Amino acid sequence: SKRHDYFANSNHFAIHVLKKQQIDLCSKFVKPTQGFEEIDWQYNFHGVPIFNDCLALFECSFYSKHEGGDHTIFLGRVDGFSINKGEPLIFLQGKYTQ
Repeated sequence: SKRHDYFANSNHFAIHVLKKQQIDLCSKFVKPTQGFEEIDWQYNFHGVPIFNDCLALFECSFYSKHEGGDHTIFLGRVDGFSINKGEPLIFLQGKYTQ
């Protein structure tokens, strides 16, 4: 991923669980040239991009990383989280589903 180095060189990151209505938001991050344009987001205290109005948010501190073949596995400690009402966006076997 072209975003790999951002994660590898950061002390903090966020994991977002999107709502089932947020397919467009999810799709913006499929291509490496797209991303934060025209999205409702802000930086948190640590300078990490946070999407507004997602289903759940986990704000994490970097803990460790491990090589996994042609992937890097990043582990983090959850420092804070928030949750909203709604149903999650699920991508399974190559398609969005419920």
